[in-house]
Amino acid sequence: MSSRKRLSADNIKNEPWGPAFLQEMDAVIAQGEFQSLNDGVTLYNDVLNQRVGDYCAKFDLDLVENYLGIIDVNHQTFKYDDDFVELHENIIGAPRGTWAIFQLNGKYDAMMSDGVGGFGALTGRSFDSNSPVGRGLSFREQYGALLSWMIYNRRGEIRNRIIQYSASNAKVELGTIAKNVYMLGKTWSKVELISVKNAATPDGNTLYEIKASRPGVKLSDKDISAEIFNRIFGVPPTLPPEFEKNDGVDRTLSLTERRIDAAQQAWESYDRIIGNANLRYGSRAPFKQIGNDFTRTVYQGIFPEVEAVGEFVVEFSPGSTEIIDAVIRSSKAEPTP
Repeated sequence: MSSRKRLSADNIKNEPWGPAFLQEMDAVIAQGEFQSLNDGVTLYNDVLNQRVGDYCAKFDLDLVENYLGIIDVNHQTFKYDDDFVELHENIIGAPRGTWAIFQLNGKYDAMMSDGVGGFGALTGRSFDSNSPVGRGLSFREQYGALLSWMIYNRRGEIRNRIIQYSASNAKVELGTIAKNVYMLGKTWSKVELISVKNAATPDGNTLYEIKASRPGVKLSDKDISAEIFNRIFGVPPTLPPEFEKNDGVDRTLSLTERRIDAAQQAWESYDRIIGNANLRYGSRAPFKQIGNDFTRTVYQGIFPEVEAVGEFVVEFSPGSTEIIDAVIRSSKAEPTP
């Protein structure tokens, strides 16, 4: 389906609400990329998609939540099943936010209309969920996936803008020397900044001319990108002013990420109440998400002599981080606080 239509900024920018939507999307992406550069960690596409979806949904005035239910697909060749094709056509021709869950041989997946003649599918129709309320099979998560193509095309531009802006505002003077620099697969004892070449690339990016040397070897003058320049000369990332909204909103966590943090805090509080070190094995294991419930297997014993004794379940209020309940559902004798 690589030739299918995809939702893009061009579909949105001329809508009355389009500029506000795109500005919010840029702010979410910029905060995420800035954090990624600052902390030296990878920001995965799926994580960023969910963040953008969570913060941008309220700006998308064409978005409607129209759930068509769970549809059984009866054949392995589901792409050609008459019922599937008919539903597929109904989805891609429907307003953005029209969606359905599909069941194939006891496994579940979902699809949502993008409102411009295409669709989004978070898992690529892999049918790898055992439950219709499994991770990825919600309106909120499907909407984040629907925006993925638009986010993918924009995030590289924003990351490059942050890198270029950081370098241009670094005030690293010509003749500055960095020592013991790892570059080109080797460690160079000295790297000196020779010149700055503004708008030196076809897309207008700045290049930085350096001279590197190490005992017995001299590297000819070489042009490096702003990203390498920042790394060599220890330039911290700086967020360009066009991405600052100055509203005090932290856009670096999606609802799912905030729920994971809340679930971990609930676990740590419960663990302190129990006061049983034998239950702490696996206390940093990932939580599994089933609808509004986040679960983690509870083990008892001292490593390596441990066994699963139940599940720690944190139930959230729909659409929020408010915890309704946090308990251990034991498969054996329940721990006594």
